[in-house]
Amino acid sequence: MDNNLDIKTNITEAAPQSVTEKEPEKAQEPEKAPKLPPHREYAKRIVKFRKFYIQLLATIGVAMIGALLVALFYNLAIGVAVAVVATLLYRYFAVDEMFKQLGLKYTSIVGGIKITGCEERYGDVLWIPESIMFFDVTEISDEAFTKKEDATLRCVFIPKTVTRIGKNIFANIPTVTEIRYEGTKEEWEMIENETDLASITLFFEAKYPPIPKKKKKKKANKTK
Repeated sequence: MDNNLDIKTNITEAAPQSVTEKEPEKAQEPEKAPKLPPHREYAKRIVKFRKFYIQLLATIGVAMIGALLVALFYNLAIGVAVAVVATLLYRYFAVDEMFKQLGLKYTSIVGGIKITGCEERYGDVLWIPESIMFFDVTEISDEAFTKKEDATLRCVFIPKTVTRIGKNIFANIPTVTEIRYEGTKEEWEMIENETDLASITLFFEAKYPPIPKKKKKKKANKTK
């Protein structure tokens, strides 16, 4: 008797089920604030710089008082060293913030401020302010405008406080086609100008953007 049994083994492999993996949902990016027009952006930035500058003055003032006290009652050399460091920090942070906000580099000169570098920050217009740190802007140095490959700067506002314009101020940025001067034509002709402006269109008595003043908080009426 044949005990051998033919056993047919049917192996059924389960077909892999198609699983559609859901892509992780992308986090929604916060909506960017609408871009301000250049004149409002300038006004906003100059207010921001002024606030920073006042805070910087207060901080440096405290440091100078501390330096004086140290020099008088403890050690003269240490007091002088603290004063020198405070002066250098003041200079660095003031210039750095001005360049960050308005794209301007400057240096102090006898009788005012000299603009030594300009770079666009908020579109195709750049305003050079009348004053920086309570001193009038009186000069624009040679080749003051910084070279940029993607430059779009078209128009530059110059205040009537300027008495001298150096050589080739637009040599590095040929996109500029307009100068808008705050003063009259007669005042412009009195400026010591060393830049050839034959290709530049000049406009006179240009208005600078109004700088918003700090709003006073209204006191709430107390109801009895």
